[in-house]
Amino acid sequence: MAFIFGIAVSHNSELFDAIWYGQDSYGQFCGKKGTATADLDKVLFPDLDGDIARNKQFFITNPWWEYHKILDDVTRLCVKECPSGPSFEAPREYGGPDYPIGGDPDFEGGSGIEGGSGSGAHNVPVYQYTYKTRELVDYCLPETDQYTTPDVRLCAKPSCSDAMRDSVGITSCLTIDSFQSVNNTWEICAAGTSEAMCIAQQTLCSYELRMEGLQRFVLPDHTTDSDKYTKRLTEYFRLLHNVYKGVYAAAPQIIAFGLCMPLAIGFLWGLLLYLFAAVIVWTLIIFLLTGMAMLTTIFFAQAGYAPWTEDLLDVAEGSLNGTVIGEVTSVGLRYAELEQGVDSMFWLGPAAICLVITLLIFIFVLVNLSAIRRAIAIIEEMCKVVSSIPILLIWPIFSMPIQFGLIGFGCVGILFVMYPETDQDDYLDGQTAIMSLVFGGGIIWCLQFVKAFEYMSMATAVVDWYVNQPNEWDSICLSKFCSLFKGCGIGKLFSASFLVASFHLGSIAVGSFIITVCKLINLLFSLLDWTTKDWQKENFLLRMLMKCVRCAIWCIEKCIEFVSYYAYIYVAMQGCSFCTGAKDTFTLIAQHPGQTAINQVVNRLLGCMLTISTPLVCGALLFWHLDDTDWFERKYGERAVLIAVCITVVAAFLISSSVAGVYSCIMDTLYLSAFKDMKENKPLVKHMSDDMRLAFALDKEKADFEAGKSAKEFRPIKQRSSIELNVSATRLERARKHIRP
Repeated sequence: MAFIFGIAVSHNSELFDAIWYGQDSYGQFCGKKGTATADLDKVLFPDLDGDIARNKQFFITNPWWEYHKILDDVTRLCVKECPSGPSFEAPREYGGPDYPIGGDPDFEGGSGIEGGSGSGAHNVPVYQYTYKTRELVDYCLPETDQYTTPDVRLCAKPSCSDAMRDSVGITSCLTIDSFQSVNNTWEICAAGTSEAMCIAQQTLCSYELRMEGLQRFVLPDHTTDSDKYTKRLTEYFRLLHNVYKGVYAAAPQIIAFGLCMPLAIGFLWGLLLYLFAAVIVWTLIIFLLTGMAMLTTIFFAQAGYAPWTEDLLDVAEGSLNGTVIGEVTSVGLRYAELEQGVDSMFWLGPAAICLVITLLIFIFVLVNLSAIRRAIAIIEEMCKVVSSIPILLIWPIFSMPIQFGLIGFGCVGILFVMYPETDQDDYLDGQTAIMSLVFGGGIIWCLQFVKAFEYMSMATAVVDWYVNQPNEWDSICLSKFCSLFKGCGIGKLFSASFLVASFHLGSIAVGSFIITVCKLINLLFSLLDWTTKDWQKENFLLRMLMKCVRCAIWCIEKCIEFVSYYAYIYVAMQGCSFCTGAKDTFTLIAQHPGQTAINQVVNRLLGCMLTISTPLVCGALLFWHLDDTDWFERKYGERAVLIAVCITVVAAFLISSSVAGVYSCIMDTLYLSAFKDMKENKPLVKHMSDDMRLAFALDKEKADFEAGKSAKEFRPIKQRSSIELNVSATRLERARKHIRP
């Protein structure tokens, strides 16, 4: 990847300059050393309103994401500093014959540039600029053309003539430009007034007004339409800048509610799961079944097969001679249309599919009640792991900067690789496509490698905890306030990471490569689907075929991801290769399909619960906090509050997703460890805790093994089978015969 990126950068050095430096309308990079504009490192838009007016039709007929296509038509000049407004002491003009031209002599300017004929002699127009600008990444963006003047304190009572007679320092009256007929007011504490006289004037005035002033400076040819687009843009820029300042001011609250609170909620969910695992799991399952039943009912209602359809039709047609208003009439009329056959067949297919899925889920739950009981026990054991190694919940956060860095590097690299050469229309040739595919695949591979390393490190730590379980009191690290001696599992997790880095990087590379290949295939079919969208509009069969193929590829990709992550756990448990772990995964699924499916369903339900509830709670609490803080909304506006809440929701979603991933990893690792323990240590399970033994119904087997066969005679009759009772009765009868005289 680095080699491809280096070749792309060296081949497209102009793109690097375009990213690093601003560019004027004559092909020159502002601020680039060794050029004529080396001292002019800012970019100014001196004729922005004219540029917008010339391209008005383009803005109207094209979406906003295509606006970059006319950037070459926007007038741009390199300047030394951004204008702060009109200069009266040293009037300044931009452009003109003194503007340095040292760029490409064959560069042709945009539609708003005079010259550009390719002769190398550019006639740079002269521009006068009256707007105050704000610098943003070396670009001077217009902010306002209005400037405030000092406030003037006016007094209307007593009048100016009466105040002159009172000897308080009033020598002249004040004329108000907006009220030419008013000439009997005077200014309080005008310039040059002593402090004593100012106090006397304030005491004398009984009706005071404050005159606030705003001044605009425009060019002689200015009209109401000549800068309307620029004024509209200045409003947007001011709004964005105000929102930025508001988000920056709310940064501590965003960190608290978007980063810290999701972690706290993650620990809280762990405590709730430990205390009420059965209640939460069964509630989620009932909620799933109820939701599917409601969805099925809605689809059947849309198809016109709802049992209450006739009643609604009677209400809609007969009540008050059809004058019933509100929702009843609209619903009844809708069902009346459906009864005539409109859209009924369209909704009947999804309704039948949802009904079948709902029945299958219900039957699946009934058949696997014992598997649900074991899943609940695994969840309770998972909470013990978190209490013993709480650093697991924040472990994925350490890899987030690496993943975001890889994503950023990938975006920049793809931009360089796919950057078109000059005067080349069909630039996406075979070589460029292959390089883009290899580079993009490498980035995806690295991302999957980082995720797999993080996952296997956690799995290794959980396996170590399962094999060497501490006693109940020592396992509760939080009860000791995460003492430095315990470290909250820091040493255990870093030891596991070192073990993975020392012995299992090859397995991680193989697994992440397989997942990457699947994702690339899915991406290629997505591109194929996008490129053939016009053909699909004309051919229904092609459209259905493409959707089915994409659905199948997506299912295969998810299945391979599932097997790969289970294989990572087997590698952590057994120290085997990735292929051996994948083989063991298939063996496990074949032996325990119901338990594996139940675990995945519970995993997904818990993940949805975490990733939905946590962002909503964090966003609602931040909105309540900022809305309750009156000064913030008054200073930065409602949009700043909403943007801050949105950022918090996104951050909370990322953190809660990582927490849900940790819980899923722990649960899967405990599940595989428990079944491996039962398989390899029969009849006495060696490492399983007493709580899990109870849920897995292993207490009787443990007692029989430890006490021996003779202990069966001393168990209560209720715990003995009929065969055992018959054998005991036979032995008793023989004993009686033996002791007879």
